[in-house]
Amino acid sequence: MNDKSLQSRLGELARTPRWAIAHKFPAEQATTELLGIDVQVGRTGKITPVARLKPVAVGGVVVSNATLHNQEYIEKRDIRVGDTVFVERAGDVIPKVVSPVLSKRPQNTVPYLFPTHCPRCHTPLFKEEENADWRCLNHLDCPAQVEAQLIHFVSRSCYDIEGIGEKQIQLFLKEGLIKTPADLFLLPTHADIIKEWEGFGDLSTTNLVAAINKAKKPSLPRFITALGIPLVGERTAEDLAKNFPSWPVLHAALTSPHARENLTQIDGIGPKVAASLTAFFENTHNQTLVENLLKNVVEPQLYKEMPKKSGYYTGKTVVLTGALSAMSRPEAKSRLTAGGAKVTDSVTSKTDILIAGEDAGSKLKKAQALGIVIEDEDVFLKNLNA
Repeated sequence: MNDKSLQSRLGELARTPRWAIAHKFPAEQATTELLGIDVQVGRTGKITPVARLKPVAVGGVVVSNATLHNQEYIEKRDIRVGDTVFVERAGDVIPKVVSPVLSKRPQNTVPYLFPTHCPRCHTPLFKEEENADWRCLNHLDCPAQVEAQLIHFVSRSCYDIEGIGEKQIQLFLKEGLIKTPADLFLLPTHADIIKEWEGFGDLSTTNLVAAINKAKKPSLPRFITALGIPLVGERTAEDLAKNFPSWPVLHAALTSPHARENLTQIDGIGPKVAASLTAFFENTHNQTLVENLLKNVVEPQLYKEMPKKSGYYTGKTVVLTGALSAMSRPEAKSRLTAGGAKVTDSVTSKTDILIAGEDAGSKLKKAQALGIVIEDEDVFLKNLNA
């Protein structure tokens, strides 16, 4: 509704105006063959079926794997191995199988049988009545969960330990040097062993030890994010740190008798997130995890909110797409946010600027259709430093 007086009379809800409705463009779809279904185990034990597809181009990206969400999703749509299926990228990001093309179904297909045991540790799977997801509850010893938790811990949004990624985590696990996040900080004691491995040597090992020691003093939001608390990402971690700026203060708040009620008073934290936070710290395994980290000289730093600088992107909603040569995507996002921009993942009518790096895909097409300002990397860097 364009009439300002009518807009004023209609007013707004907590997050949206009553006088406007958002319309999303339908996602681009393609058809391809479902070759098989693999089952992945996440860091919290969640079991996710993943479709193995005959490679197909969707929205400018070649897709060979796509999420099938859960057992209910598969059974409701009767998706079978061997089917021709519709595939799209949800939110122009995550590939998913939408439905089978029944007219092209081969006669020899059979309904998919969801596994009853964890594919990695063979523990019987568990599902709560109100939840659609099956889970492996063997959090301590399931190899898939242990590996995923450690990879999350060293990721860019968490400890960001230079020289340690997925391949290094897998190697350290295979050699028996690590099993918990705290073990990462004991790796310097194994330096003589590590430097003898292929791909390491004296210099790489010295750099690795230096990176580990540097990571012992994470910011409080990074420390919170790295714990892998369900429903708690970077933004919630930042909100918690703003309200409880030191680890002792935050820990006391999370373990107090009225923790859930107090947490829901924070903007952006609802009952589900509050329940997840308190449940995490009531678990004895998680308590031990935190205690071992602190015991191994990890010191979460006192939170100090960085003042936002005023600049070209102040107050603007920005979306990043494609690869940048001058910096990583997280670094670009961090610098935009520090300059007062709001960085989002999807292009909408509310987007002010799309920053397009190399191999920009469907977001670029959508921005062009909506008449949104598009900047290449050179223009972005110039405006960022203006």
